[in-house]
Amino acid sequence: MLNAHNVRLDCLTRYSPPRTGNMCRAFHPSLPHKADSVITVGNGRGVVMEHRVYFDFGDGYRKLRRKVVVTASHCLPHSPKVMSSVDYQLATYPKLLASLGEEPSVWAQCLFFDPVADVAVLGEPDNQELSDEWDAYYALVNGRKPLLPRKAAKRTCLR
Repeated sequence: MLNAHNVRLDCLTRYSPPRTGNMCRAFHPSLPHKADSVITVGNGRGVVMEHRVYFDFGDGYRKLRRKVVVTASHCLPHSPKVMSSVDYQLATYPKLLASLGEEPSVWAQCLFFDPVADVAVLGEPDNQELSDEWDAYYALVNGRKPLLPRKAAKRTCLR
């Protein structure tokens, strides 16, 4: 069935949300259990994700898992002055992260910043010089289930 703009309506109406209840369920039925991965970043929101790196130590690959926060770059108070591991202090933001509904109090280091794509990736601050702030970051993201990316679905042309 097509409407005036030649868009298939049966694809858009497969899922009929309940008339009452959580607003997340109105968009997609699997979103409510993902809400735990959403946190406050400055005046905006971010999503806790898992960054996986594989290392070859000679006796086989080992996996390092690290939780990062992906957010819009405009949620940061200012753009990082430098993106270098040498001057990590210039890319560390004080009191930037918090649980939803709380005042930001957790520090984070900017690992990636792209103002054109409006994307920023935040990680833990240095655990040697900022050990208390690292502990606070770890406590914030540790209990949260990360949002896992999926492969993109095949695009179909709507005609």
